[in-house]
Amino acid sequence: MEGTRSCAAASSLFEISEGFSEVRTIGGFLQQQFALNDRIFVAGSVRGDNNSAFGTDFGFIYYPSASLSWVVTDEPFFPNSSGS
Repeated sequence: MEGTRSCAAASSLFEISEGFSEVRTIGGFLQQQFALNDRIFVAGSVRGDNNSAFGTDFGFIYYPSASLSWVVTDEPFFPNSSGS
C-alpha cells in the first residue's frame, strides 16, 4: 500500500483557515470589613471587570456585595449550654 508524505494532496479536498483575535481583560477587587465588639461584622466589596470582547462601547462592569453577620452565641442573654 502506498501513501503520501505531504498534506498538499489532502488540501485540495479540505479548506483550512486560521484566525487570530487579541482579547484583553482588566479587573479589580476592593473589600472592607468592620467589626463591633467582635460580635457584629459588616463587610462591603466591589469588583470591576472590563474585557475587550465586550466591545468598544462597553465600559467597566461593577459587581457590588455586602454582608452582615452576628455571633449571637456571644451575647450575654444567650443561654450557656456548658453546664456550669
